[in-house]
Amino acid sequence: MSHSQEKPTINDNNANPTTIILEEDSEINRTQGSTLTFKSTNSYINIQKFCNACPLPCLQKTQKQILTNISDIFRTGMNAIMGPTAYGKSSLLDLLADRKDREGFEGEILVNGKLRTQNYKYHVGYVVQDDIVSGFLTVKENIMFSANVRLSTKYIADEKSKIVEDVILQLGLGKCAGTTVGNDLKRGVTGGERKRTNIGMELVLSPRILFLDEPTTGLDSSMARSVIECLHQLSRTGCTIVFSIHQPRYSIFKLFDTLFLLSARRCTYHGPTDSVLNFFSSVGFSCEEHNNLAEFLLDVTQGDRQPPSTQQQDNIAFNEENS
Repeated sequence: MSHSQEKPTINDNNANPTTIILEEDSEINRTQGSTLTFKSTNSYINIQKFCNACPLPCLQKTQKQILTNISDIFRTGMNAIMGPTAYGKSSLLDLLADRKDREGFEGEILVNGKLRTQNYKYHVGYVVQDDIVSGFLTVKENIMFSANVRLSTKYIADEKSKIVEDVILQLGLGKCAGTTVGNDLKRGVTGGERKRTNIGMELVLSPRILFLDEPTTGLDSSMARSVIECLHQLSRTGCTIVFSIHQPRYSIFKLFDTLFLLSARRCTYHGPTDSVLNFFSSVGFSCEEHNNLAEFLLDVTQGDRQPPSTQQQDNIAFNEENS
């Protein structure tokens, strides 16, 4: 069971099964956005386990498939990848961002249909789930550190400072820019401000595509919403945002433009977020009124809900006709 807006389009070039095709561009222009296409994506990992069949115990290598024939398109906007824990969300993100070892990867990944260049890493950002900020530095110092380390040497100090100031303004971090981030022993900024600082450390690159792994993990509902609202505003500048998320509140869920739903290593649904309920209703899965839509979708993908049988459907129709 799957649903998708559009079939991916792939170059006519005879790329090998592990080719990653990405856009070449000397100038970053986020207002144009980027379209990320992936086709027939499969991913395997090697697992080592003890084998006692031999006279002496030994390690035996086996392969486990974590993604199966995934094909779709992510466009400019908020693209959410949802699914139960350990269903391949982070693995898919890592493949799309080219952070995963290509051994065990099959398929094609494109951005606007052009070949990847050596500058690819400067065109995308990746915010990991666990914060990597220094608790001893201020918000601004953390972002400035990232700019100094990662921006090209062609930028002079004043230009880097301007980029950092713009990022701070864009993320609404102006009031806490001079505040120490803090750690377990020293109180600092809030969890939402800490996460936005992590995002800012990637935005100094002006990425055309921004990947985020579980950006709301560890945040309360208010802070989680502030982070997603910030990403939503960023997507309106032309940035393609792709992120994994587990079980968001409806106030957060409705900010997603498209939803990519994973179930048992496969894509169950990909399309507009506001169409997902109608899609599952059309195949026999009904979400009760006042139920959290995200919880309903996770129940379906985990197999905790089953569509009504033909007899049950007949009984429902009979009751409705006679009510």
